Amino acid sequence: MKHVKELTYNSKNKVFFLKCERVLEMKYVMEVVHHQVAKEKLPVLQMELDYELLTLYDAMKEKNDMEIKESKNRLKRLRLKWLQYKYA
Repeated sequence: MKHVKELTYNSKNKVFFLKCERVLEMKYVMEVVHHQVAKEKLPVLQMELDYELLTLYDAMKEKNDMEIKESKNRLKRLRLKWLQYKYA
């Protein structure tokens, strides 16, 4: 058991857990993959933000309060997604 870092026992389920180097390596691989996927989604999200800003602009020109409010809410959600992907 060359790669075993830690051995723990769960008495409730009567199971031993092995924490291995390979599991930790896989964690890092998954982080890199997640980062790459996030970078690929940024341009699409930018287009969605641009479109929603145009929608807000049109609603403001028409003085449509309901559409303005909905558009601002959508922009807030898109902004949070943007930050999530940008700093993933």
